[in-house]
Amino acid sequence: MTEGAGLSCCVCIPNVLDAGQLVSLRARLDGSNEAWVDGRVTAGYQGAPVKFNQQIDERSDVALACQRIVVGALESNPLFISAVLPNVIYPPMFNRTARA
Repeated sequence: MTEGAGLSCCVCIPNVLDAGQLVSLRARLDGSNEAWVDGRVTAGYQGAPVKFNQQIDERSDVALACQRIVVGALESNPLFISAVLPNVIYPPMFNRTARA
């Protein structure tokens, strides 16, 4: 076994988003009822029967706006860049689970 194999590292990065960005994200997500779709659209065959969440349609305007906020914050965060050294940052998906 090579040295370090099986080891992982977790870096906590506080305050990636500021209060204004969080308020903006929350307002966009809360006000976008038409953009929420069944979460099973991205689940594989085995996962679909047990997936009961919703997610913002990745092609919607609200998803694109929220992704720009999050990715922009990550790209401008020196700790994130130095810890991850990303070649590409894939945009996040936004999910919610309804209360039973």
